[in-house]
Amino acid sequence: MKTIAIALAVLLSIVGTAFAEEPSAEPDEAWTEDPRRAEPEAWAPPPAELWVDLSGSIGLDEDGTRAAGMIVLGGKFDVFTKTAETRRASNTNAKAQGDDAEEEEAAPTAEAPAIVRSADRSIGRGALVRGAVKAALAAAGSGSVAERLSDVATRARASGLVPELRVRVAHVVDEDQSLAPTEYDPERITASGGTSLWLEGRATFRLDRLVFADDEIAVERLRADRAKLERAIVDEVLDSFERWQRADAKLANPLTEPLERDRAEIDLAVEEARLDALTDGWFSTSGLRRSATTAASDEVVGETNGAGR
Repeated sequence: MKTIAIALAVLLSIVGTAFAEEPSAEPDEAWTEDPRRAEPEAWAPPPAELWVDLSGSIGLDEDGTRAAGMIVLGGKFDVFTKTAETRRASNTNAKAQGDDAEEEEAAPTAEAPAIVRSADRSIGRGALVRGAVKAALAAAGSGSVAERLSDVATRARASGLVPELRVRVAHVVDEDQSLAPTEYDPERITASGGTSLWLEGRATFRLDRLVFADDEIAVERLRADRAKLERAIVDEVLDSFERWQRADAKLANPLTEPLERDRAEIDLAVEEARLDALTDGWFSTSGLRRSATTAASDEVVGETNGAGR
């Protein structure tokens, strides 16, 4: 990735120059970094696709006040440096993948007739099934979770308008020695020094977050996990509803053996209890319960609650 940074610097000098020169040091002297210089790690531009950096500094010393400001616009523009060969290769690969996908769709499969036949076998009562699925998803909090995830994604994008602030304070002590030879003292050395206080601030806006924020990847993972959970809930409701109908059909058939009838009665009560738990009571209030065992259990629970009161 090539990072192209365009810097527009406006230096406002009230008295003197904007920045003092670094003090000279002899080879045998220990080098001390000028604190007025920003550390590369602390003040480096953010690893974003597009960012705007506003920075300013002000210095106070014996000569007066000095100020400076800078606006930096940077980003990654490697898409414009892509060669024509790379683009043609990408188009060729995409076309080849598209042709393969069309061939796979056009090729007949042996399992297709079985899928069509299974689709024709409807368990009926579509409105009741849709109502049970809707109630089960509502009981699982599907709507509220989707709204919260949307709010998180919106806040992640809006964070591009909130700057990252950095503030730095430095107290600089300048000490300098210079050779000033005279006729009487050829090795005469003069010393000079001073102190200054520097204040520097920086605000960085990550504009690429307005289009796509890194947090959205985690949000999409949560949405995918939530969709997987919802599909599992729907499958569980449909399977339970199918078993409930099969048990109900056995009880309605006068040719069913007594032992099979007893098993069907138990299966009916179990599936009704499961559907009632999945839909948070919707199945009971819809008037679909037919199991005598379940009805008797409800009466016992009601009597127990009344006695407890």
